Amino acid sequence: MTVREEVIHLVEELPESDLLTVKRMLQGLRPPEEPPRVAAPMAPEERRARAYALAGKYAHTHTSVDAFLASKREDVELEEERYRRRHGGAE
Repeated sequence: MTVREEVIHLVEELPESDLLTVKRMLQGLRPPEEPPRVAAPMAPEERRARAYALAGKYAHTHTSVDAFLASKREDVELEEERYRRRHGGAE
């Protein structure tokens, strides 16, 4: 009897309640998948081209950092006010 046949025979003798455990164990024995390959570093020209393309994509958004931070601060204040209303002014 081959090892495969022995394993199959042992599995067939197991109660249904143990089959899920065996399945997990067998899945754990699989070799790990290959890690994703790291791309080769880009040439400076390619990196520059990508940066300009990205900058071009957002060229119409004339938002300064200060305006962005002010907007985020307003969001935080609104959330804090909602929290206070929901929880009766307690902090």
